[in-house]
Amino acid sequence: MTLFNSWSKPLIGLGLAFVVAALALPQLHTQAPMPPAQAPSLVQVSARWFGQVPLSPERPAAHAPKAVFWLGDPKQCFVPLSSWQVIELSDGSARMSCLLAESRDESRRWFFEATLRGRDDSAGWQCWRGLRGTLRGQGAYAGALLELHPSTEPAARLGCVPKATESDPNVEGRFSFQVINQPDDGSALVFKDNHGGWYARLTARDVSHTDHVPQSGVLSLPGIGEPLVFVSGGQFEELSDGSARLAGVVARHDERSVTFALEISLGQFATDGETACPPSDSPWRALASDAYADGSGTLDDSTWRYYSSLSGTLTGLGSEAGALIQLERSGPAFQVGIGANGRSTSFGASGAVTARVLSQPDSAARFPETSSGELCLELHRSSLQITSGAREGAGKSLGFEFPGLGDDFVFSRGGQLVEQPAGTAHLTGEIMSLSRPDQRLFVDLAFAGRCGGHNVSRELEFPESRGLFAASYIDQGGPVDPGTWHAYRQVQGTLWGLGSLSSERFDVTGEGMALQVGIGANGSSLAYGAWGEFLASRVTQSLSNAEPVTVTMSVELRGSGREALSAAGHDLALAGSNRAGALRIDGLGGDFVFVSGGELLQRADGSASLSGILARRSYPLQRFLFEAELQGRRDPQGASYPPQGSPKLGFVGEPAGSSDAPARHESWTYYESFEGRLLGLEEFSGARIALQRRGPAFQVGLGASGRNADYGAAGWITLTVEQAPKQAGAFAKALSTGMLTLESRRDLSSRAEEAVALTSVKVPAGHALSLPGLATDLIFADGGEYCEYSDGRASLTGIVSRATDSGKSFSVQFDFDQRVDPDFGNYPPQGSPSLELPRSAYSGHGGVVDPHSWHYFESIEGVLVGMGEWSGSWLKVQGLGQATQVGHGANGRNLERGASALLDVEVIQSPGHAEDWPQGNLQGRLDIDLERISF
Repeated sequence: MTLFNSWSKPLIGLGLAFVVAALALPQLHTQAPMPPAQAPSLVQVSARWFGQVPLSPERPAAHAPKAVFWLGDPKQCFVPLSSWQVIELSDGSARMSCLLAESRDESRRWFFEATLRGRDDSAGWQCWRGLRGTLRGQGAYAGALLELHPSTEPAARLGCVPKATESDPNVEGRFSFQVINQPDDGSALVFKDNHGGWYARLTARDVSHTDHVPQSGVLSLPGIGEPLVFVSGGQFEELSDGSARLAGVVARHDERSVTFALEISLGQFATDGETACPPSDSPWRALASDAYADGSGTLDDSTWRYYSSLSGTLTGLGSEAGALIQLERSGPAFQVGIGANGRSTSFGASGAVTARVLSQPDSAARFPETSSGELCLELHRSSLQITSGAREGAGKSLGFEFPGLGDDFVFSRGGQLVEQPAGTAHLTGEIMSLSRPDQRLFVDLAFAGRCGGHNVSRELEFPESRGLFAASYIDQGGPVDPGTWHAYRQVQGTLWGLGSLSSERFDVTGEGMALQVGIGANGSSLAYGAWGEFLASRVTQSLSNAEPVTVTMSVELRGSGREALSAAGHDLALAGSNRAGALRIDGLGGDFVFVSGGELLQRADGSASLSGILARRSYPLQRFLFEAELQGRRDPQGASYPPQGSPKLGFVGEPAGSSDAPARHESWTYYESFEGRLLGLEEFSGARIALQRRGPAFQVGLGASGRNADYGAAGWITLTVEQAPKQAGAFAKALSTGMLTLESRRDLSSRAEEAVALTSVKVPAGHALSLPGLATDLIFADGGEYCEYSDGRASLTGIVSRATDSGKSFSVQFDFDQRVDPDFGNYPPQGSPSLELPRSAYSGHGGVVDPHSWHYFESIEGVLVGMGEWSGSWLKVQGLGQATQVGHGANGRNLERGASALLDVEVIQSPGHAEDWPQGNLQGRLDIDLERISF
């Protein structure tokens, strides 16, 4: 934090005097004269958004903005023309954006966008180590583009300053920049140096979070709620039949006791390319005109989708029991897309509604008969869809068993289980009794204390509940392995009564094992599902703290959260919501997605294969078996890199990409040859289509999908129909071109194997784990699984055995954290990289391995649990002073993609029968090849 303290020195005592001085600072110079300044046309949308008024040329200095931005020299000063937006995301990252103008010439403008990553809170501040962003020229600077990179550690911070005055900043940042494009008018930007920064005084009204925009709310209805916000998050689900639904519990922002159950149904879907798109009176634009593509901004509303019909209800809960308010569309159609909420440049939705009160609360008539307002959402979450209905029955039925109410409660419209990287989960949805449909409850439960699987709590096991027949489990020869399940130990939340139960409320608690999740975990079927048990205490006006009852739940889970290989999204993974498919075939459809996961296998010889089953979201029986072979890999620093025509960025005709971070194309891998085939299944049975590369080479890497900064791939293909489907007319149009767009929404998964050394490498090799004093030849028997997650974590799991004695084995569970990427200010970490290959292998000496493309994890924790002859042993694993390194050549044994780490291994417990088992601490190594990638 020393660096930030040094930033603050010039800020002491500035106050109003600073702002007056700032407006008198020199202008940014160019080598060609700038046109005369003209007062800009300002759209004051941010006054309605965050409660701030945009700066206008006529405003006196005493009302100057709360933020200052500089480039090259603190004297070259820019001030905001719009609200300074800070959007904090659930994965710990944040987005910032603002429209800036030079303090003395407002025609010279920049649109600032940045993504902050690597959050590390300290001393009351939220700090981010990584920063990537852009400054895009507007007005007199139109056409100019600057790329921003971190120059300090941390790169930015946000916090509350104790005893702060109006001039004390609480958000600060610094960066270095590179001029990518000069202005279109032919002038050249000249800077004193290539460093810049900002400092600002923001209030809580200027910061929004992923669940909702607090000041704008979810639903604003004068006289009813201004605004109404989700109590703990809501559900938004788009379905393949062209409908969508929104549900959740909302409350007044300033009076949380006023609560409603919100239910909205949407229909008459329309998207780009259809005759009814956009509908009349659409799109609705609420941001400044400079924010949109036709105003030199980044938002392209031609990619938005619309729902022309909207209907729903607000049902009073608690003190508002008895209230029923009908909602209908008024004004433009409900719109979904990047920037569509009219509040930010993130993915969202909005629509105008009219409310009609059908019945007042039982307590008093307090709402106006009609009210007109607005519905606004930000969408950032990944979820699993919950279904009810028994299949492979095994002693339990699917749904909820509620003593005193009934044992036949099921989700009436589907629910959602949202699992977060921090080891928490959130379950929401409406359940109803099959025998008494008027008895309904809205479920709103928060789970914590995740264990098992990719656990966060580091617990080794949990007491699973088995409800299937004994022969269903792996230890009896069946397919269900409880060892793959994960669980949550705590639950807390509320069951809100609806319908005939509208006067009821149940508070929920639970300890021990509240929820288990996995294949067969629901105890009712062999599907992926969940089973839970918790205590529900009835709370009404006449009865409080009643004796709790035990409620059990058994559900199936499906949806995008479980699709291993899915279509590229826009920082969005809602169940069924992503209509941009993994495969687009022009003339047939753009919504082909992988049914149960696809696989990319990258081989050491420079080839790769891609395979899976593809089906259309809108017509699931229209399917293909997809197979492709890729040749001619081109890696960074290698010959002919990148291939001619590559990379391809900002795909023309594709949905606008996420502004999370610039694509890291310098580290991408390419394949110059692409040949494959599509074999028809179901309605396409009999079809055979040949595939070949068209245009740029197939590209793989962070941001390669062109839609966001996550790990992905993209390729452009030519199709040749060799044989038509048996069903006449299945291909209504000629098929000739298409595109693959693949993106990992949740993680990057690779097959881990022992690192095999090149003949020129003299260091020990041929192992995945080496533990001198115990075993130096531990290898993965059937391959381990290495997964990298979007929140900066990674995990390694599997079973390692001695190569010379397979009866001696360990179960491996390693967790990596504190990721450091090339764009972080502390890159590379201290003591890194570790270079063990021959000198000639590295790019600085004519080789192909570039350590500057590697990434690192500064923290590693894990366990080794003995199996076979080592059963009963338990070893605790931590890092040994050097960060784990990942990348091509990073294992120090060969040129392939791999990882290595030094390990401090503590023997906690040895096998009971072992006489020569080591005691204390061992110093070990992890050296693995990472070959196979599953999206």
